[in-house]
Amino acid sequence: MKLLCAREKDRREVAEKQRQMDTEIYAMKELQTLSLKLNSPAKKNTCEYF
Repeated sequence: MKLLCAREKDRREVAEKQRQMDTEIYAMKELQTLSLKLNSPAKKNTCEYF
């Protein structure tokens, strides 16, 4: 029974770490997309930067 509980705890910890990594990866992709949008050549010709 203890082994089963330990496995369940490990499974929960792994799932939590996976969720955390997924969140971080999503955030990095969002930042990359935002960076690409801000640095696009089309935007550099507008008045937004002044």
